[in-house]
Amino acid sequence: MQARWGCPRAKCSPVAALDVDLREASDDHAKLAQITPSGTCPYAASLSPWGRQIVSAHRLCSRLKGGLTVAQSLGREPHRWDVLALDAALCAMDDVSESDDAARERERKAREAAQPQHGPTWTHR
Repeated sequence: MQARWGCPRAKCSPVAALDVDLREASDDHAKLAQITPSGTCPYAASLSPWGRQIVSAHRLCSRLKGGLTVAQSLGREPHRWDVLALDAALCAMDDVSESDDAARERERKAREAAQPQHGPTWTHR
């Protein structure tokens, strides 16, 4: 995969043009990360080795639900900067969840508003 990307961090030769699927993934990543598309592996432009280590620690610790500590994941005691980075990642995830919840609520209300309103289907004798 690194060769398909022409990833400079993996010391791969640059590619003349990314395949369509990789170019689309790169463009999507650039939009989300608010960076200029790199024309290569998105992580080559946006995450340092430390950043990838923090993302990996977060992913592992959250998925293993307490089965692995941050220190175990990092292979060292976390530094203050590690903790701040993890906090920022969690805050961003909370913001995304809140935004997604609000969007689902708006969609639910729009569906309800679009449905015809019917009275009761039974009659009382």
